[in-house]
Amino acid sequence: ATEASAPPSRARRLGAELAGASLAVGATVGLTAGVARAFLRGCNDDELFGFIDQCAWNASMAIVNIGAFAATPIAALGVWSGGSLAGGQGRYDFTLLGGALGNALGWVALAGLARSDSDAAFGVGMALLPLLQVAGAMIGYELSHRAESGRDRRVGPTFSADRNGGTLGIAGVF
Repeated sequence: ATEASAPPSRARRLGAELAGASLAVGATVGLTAGVARAFLRGCNDDELFGFIDQCAWNASMAIVNIGAFAATPIAALGVWSGGSLAGGQGRYDFTLLGGALGNALGWVALAGLARSDSDAAFGVGMALLPLLQVAGAMIGYELSHRAESGRDRRVGPTFSADRNGGTLGIAGVF
């Protein structure tokens, strides 16, 4: 096999997945910061529920909703795009599923670390959230790549003869 037709190395594929995920997570963080900043612009001191500023509440909800619902598909898209551009054969649906599992694990870790009532622990939990999303997405991509690249796909004609004649058909392995 020539070098052009050789499958990409695992290191190259993982590097491309990580690069794609880094761009996607960076875009998500930028989006989150922009939305939160938009909510905080022009705020006054109106309190909601008697203890929290309305603008701070809106900004916090924007951050939570983007982190919970938008970050996972965006990170999975980054992983899938990077892996595909490097010649991988992983599937987006499995990449998204892995990212969603990593996201769920990240939120559980964040909730557990936030219970300690320590700013440092909460910061660690916030850092773990995107890391676990990306790790889950990469695992999902790699598992689907292995399944897709290991398949032998063949289609061809078949013929079998017996006493009464023969049978002609098409058979395939997918």
